Amino acid sequence: MKYSEIINQLRQYLPLHTDRFNDWIDATFSLVGNTATITTASAHGLAVGGFVNLTDVVFSNPLISLASVKGTATAKTTIQNDLTNGFQPEIEIVGATESEFNGIFTDSKVFNENQFTYSVEPFFDGTATGAPVLLEKNLLRYNGLFEVVSTPTPTTYTVEIVGEADFTSDCRSANDISRIAFAFNTALALEYYTNKKASDYWAFVIPMATNVSKQREGNHDFNYINKDGEYTQELFKSFSVFVLAKINNEDSGVDTVDELSVDIANALRKSLINYKPVQSTSQTTSSVSFDGDNPEHYDNAIYGHLYEFGAAITLKNLDGFISPTVKVRKIIVDYKDNNTNNKLTIATDTIEFKEI
Repeated sequence: MKYSEIINQLRQYLPLHTDRFNDWIDATFSLVGNTATITTASAHGLAVGGFVNLTDVVFSNPLISLASVKGTATAKTTIQNDLTNGFQPEIEIVGATESEFNGIFTDSKVFNENQFTYSVEPFFDGTATGAPVLLEKNLLRYNGLFEVVSTPTPTTYTVEIVGEADFTSDCRSANDISRIAFAFNTALALEYYTNKKASDYWAFVIPMATNVSKQREGNHDFNYINKDGEYTQELFKSFSVFVLAKINNEDSGVDTVDELSVDIANALRKSLINYKPVQSTSQTTSSVSFDGDNPEHYDNAIYGHLYEFGAAITLKNLDGFISPTVKVRKIIVDYKDNNTNNKLTIATDTIEFKEI
């Protein structure tokens, strides 16, 4: 696991979930073919080959059909939607002539990539007319980190996007100067943060220990030979994200503490938990897991909150090297006395296997 990859992951996805680590400009988004032109409300300061974050681009997905039977509306989208059953906090429908179909709904059920249902007024029956659409917000193909292809004017630039259809949308744009950095420990992060602008939030990725099982009394060990004859070792690689914000005093800082404890925690989890760090070909890695968070620092001016993450890594053949002698730690073997039917346990401290 490389910490630079963790930082890049946060720079790409964290802006989709919180505004706190970028400076944003209001803009408009226009996609024609595979070229998106973004027009900003003020000078963007971008250069060709640089990177930019886009957020709040909304794609209007036309509905082929929308009808309600006894208060349950069934919708079919023209283009495959990005809804996920059980993970969609809300959907928004606009454009239907009948007001019962329009609004923000929180009880959708997704059946496939084109069909979903949601509840309208009880016992309402009817078929939608007009031009109803599903508003899809922050789709990753339109939102996130993009490379700048051209800068025709100080307030326009283009990026390449493979989209579903031509459309326009309001959006927000931010140079990729995210306030996300690396620090060896929390003390150095605090030292760096002290002279920064008071309104800014900063996030620092901090390395932590790599843990390997040292269990010697159990029935198994994390160092073992698998069924393919490969020597395998399992370990857990940890890192933390230390977020700092300036506050005036303990009373006025309660909102900041609440934000870091809930909103920023959720944003970090959404940005990292599906990320699988890249390892060598002889290693496999689980997705990053969230391991907890806690208040880490307060000094009447600065509040710091620490979030811990990690990923399980399986090493095979120690990256290509295997010793001809493999020692297996304490092995426990259970026998049964045929006369008394009592279990007998025999333990050996070390058994050594050698190649023949």
